[in-house]
Amino acid sequence: MKRWILLLLVLLTPGIAFAQNTSVSGTITDAGGQAWFNGTYTFTFRVSNDNPNANYKQNGAPFDKNTTISGVLDATGSLTAVPVPDNHTITPSGSSWTVQVCSAATFPCFSTSFVITGGSQNISSTVVPPAVSIQLVNPTSVNMKAYSDSEISSAVVGSTYYLGSYRNGRTGRSGRSSNSNAGQQWWRSTEPSRRRRLPNLREQRHRADQHELQRSSAKFI
Repeated sequence: MKRWILLLLVLLTPGIAFAQNTSVSGTITDAGGQAWFNGTYTFTFRVSNDNPNANYKQNGAPFDKNTTISGVLDATGSLTAVPVPDNHTITPSGSSWTVQVCSAATFPCFSTSFVITGGSQNISSTVVPPAVSIQLVNPTSVNMKAYSDSEISSAVVGSTYYLGSYRNGRTGRSGRSSNSNAGQQWWRSTEPSRRRRLPNLREQRHRADQHELQRSSAKFI
């Protein structure tokens, strides 16, 4: 009889261990439709508001209230099968997770809190950051990054920024530029690589004379 009980415990143990974690996946896409590829994510455990100072346990074992889980979003802006402790296996009840995502652009990170539970959970529709929008009003701004030209607003002639970490190292080709914010378009600066600059009027005329301007719908390599 004891042998059967021991065998049953051995068989059930893997299932118990697996049930402690939820496999979390998803693609982080902002409100403007841009996937935040090459960004980062962080899960931070959030205690219950009713029991902030309690000793937390998961399935009877001590659980660290300061648990964080971090990683990098892939080339599609996705995270895949990240093991996150199931809130419903943690006591006292009422805990949750704060999920923070940061893009590769020069833009604030986004955070939201919710319960994670079950065998698997997709967070694509739960974590939706606002669209990237970068005010580039200072021509001497350095190390500014964006995923595309459309994310730059209020730029002045001579402004520069970097195209943010394109998949497979792709960078943008040159395009026409104008002084109006609504019609601004960018061309690739010669220094450093991947930097984009809004040409001044003299440069625009020179490029027009040389017929070196691309069409307004700038294409990518």
